[in-house]
Amino acid sequence: MRVHERYRSADRHHDAQTSLGDTTIAVITTQQVATLLSYPSASAVRQAHQRGTLPVPLYRLGNRRRLLARLADVEKALTERLEPSRTVTQGALIEEEAS
Repeated sequence: MRVHERYRSADRHHDAQTSLGDTTIAVITTQQVATLLSYPSASAVRQAHQRGTLPVPLYRLGNRRRLLARLADVEKALTERLEPSRTVTQGALIEEEAS
């Protein structure tokens, strides 16, 4: 399945974690963000970030060059994209036809 392969490729990279006292925050790379949010590449993610059109904020840890995203932010963006599936029950369909 195509979608499953895309998520599996993101899992090949180890998720980085940063510790702030008792709190651990899962962070992912721009390549993983590209895979999960269906961007063509990590470069496209960085460009969208610069333009202000990326649905998740990107962060730098310390003086490092690499941009990272919080996994929780990406999960939230994916959840907001989902639409509830519309299923029409047979009873509702019959009621509509009757009116």
